[in-house]
Amino acid sequence: MLKKCTLESFREGFLSPTGEFYSCEYGEHMEVADEIAAALYPDKYFYTPEEELRKQGWAIIKRYMPFRKYFIAFDGHLTSEQIHVIRPVAEAHPDEIADFAKWVIEYELKR
Repeated sequence: MLKKCTLESFREGFLSPTGEFYSCEYGEHMEVADEIAAALYPDKYFYTPEEELRKQGWAIIKRYMPFRKYFIAFDGHLTSEQIHVIRPVAEAHPDEIADFAKWVIEYELKR
């Protein structure tokens, strides 16, 4: 079941181009990507929903391992709405996000 919520601290999930966050647990990205694709894009079939959501402008927040820091995966650029959601969380919890993700946020702000 999709869990739409606010992003107050880093957690795994999907951030829509309009800044809506859908959370998931570590290892649930593929299942949640399927749910998002089915709910929001019912007329499209995505062979790889997670990859296709990125192509649709979604950002994915996840970790390679549960004990690692978070990173942000996206295609192209983050939208201003996505930056508006991510930036305060990154500033409030700098130890939870990977250094590269911090650089990406700063880069996107200067665009």
